[in-house]
Amino acid sequence: MKTADPAITDTSVGLEPDPSIGTLARDVWRDLLASSKRKTLLANSLGCALGACWDVSWRDGRLIVQRQQVAPAGSALSLSTSSRPALGSPKVVCDGQRIFADHEPEDDDLKNDLAYVMAKIAKYLNWPLVVVHGSAVFENRFQHHALHERDLYSWAFETARVLRDQRPANTDWDSIAEELEDLGISQERAFASHMRVLLAHLLKWGYSPGHRSKSWRLSIENSRDELKEMLERNPGLRQKIPSLFNPSYRKARRDAAAETSLDESVFPRPSPWSYGQVMEETFWPDLPAGVKN
Repeated sequence: MKTADPAITDTSVGLEPDPSIGTLARDVWRDLLASSKRKTLLANSLGCALGACWDVSWRDGRLIVQRQQVAPAGSALSLSTSSRPALGSPKVVCDGQRIFADHEPEDDDLKNDLAYVMAKIAKYLNWPLVVVHGSAVFENRFQHHALHERDLYSWAFETARVLRDQRPANTDWDSIAEELEDLGISQERAFASHMRVLLAHLLKWGYSPGHRSKSWRLSIENSRDELKEMLERNPGLRQKIPSLFNPSYRKARRDAAAETSLDESVFPRPSPWSYGQVMEETFWPDLPAGVKN
């Protein structure tokens, strides 16, 4: 990866892709510049994500994002930004090698806005690993926003922890923290629900081969896809798999018995399969030896 100009690096704030993803980042940027359709789509998508108070455009092969001096009347502002005009707010530029601004604002709200915009751009360019340049406050705000973009589950619990630690005055932060924790718990419940459906249909598939159907196969395939997508959006859920898998299997046994003519005792306890097995696309269990259908 081309090294950033030291003079710019020393006076600007921003980020660049980690060397480990440098080749991928360059390839993505090259393909992006080669397609006017992709460039327009990226600008439009980023503009919608940031809100009407941000202007997104392409100039001379660079992506430019700048806070408008006054947001359009009646427009819905981004939740991460204040409604006041941001006089002197820096322009964010992405040239494929870096996402940077010409200076870091002293105002903490503007610093937060800057970190928010850069986290959004990094997400849309699919830079999962980056090197951040800026003050400790900027780096902290960027990591906060980046965590939200790549792992809502972990972000919810981390934000709740920070709110409880800081406990600013005149606000019921405990209630807000509880709401955030509920958001994280809802992700766990959704994951467990998809796991329960997958396991129930695998039990039916394995122990009731005479009744296998396209709908059973479709349910198994869709459940696997849903679980994989949830982990992609919320990597922090991986640590919860061991504690969610066994309870999901217990419920799946009852579901499989209720949905077939088999008694619940026919299905083994505990699960005869691991999480890794049931997530394999080629895994389709057969009726165990000695078990009558």
